Amino acid sequence: MEITDIAQIVTGIATLVVALILVSQLYQQHKDTEIQLTMDSWQLNQSLILAEINDVDLSKILSKSEEGLGNLTREEEVIFNKWLMLKMGRLSTEWRLGRMSNDPRYYKIHLSNFFSNKGVLEAYENFARQGTIDGTVWKPGFVDIVDEVYARLSKIS
Repeated sequence: MEITDIAQIVTGIATLVVALILVSQLYQQHKDTEIQLTMDSWQLNQSLILAEINDVDLSKILSKSEEGLGNLTREEEVIFNKWLMLKMGRLSTEWRLGRMSNDPRYYKIHLSNFFSNKGVLEAYENFARQGTIDGTVWKPGFVDIVDEVYARLSKIS
């Protein structure tokens, strides 16, 4: 075996080691990104929940919406619809980004809590379903999960 053969083998091994290190770094970056996405999602969800608690006007609107949209004034309905789009937008964005590997159970839990409000059920039927379809065209499947939860909970309410 000549020195050039040994040099080629050493170069090949070094290239393989570098490739393995790069793959390892990519895997760690993916994990770090998922952790960051989880924390950002949790922070947004906390902010929305705190707003529901601390904002007296929003709390009253959400309480009134439990009985349906017919209990809201036009101004309250506008505020309610914006709140609804924030909540649904968070979930549909998480779906597009592949949050929780798009495990339907994650989304069903959040949607079940969300659709426990009669006003949300009515708004989804009236206009929010189309917005959900439009907002997730790049990654199909989310609307099917939402429709399943909606169908189950609309029969109960």
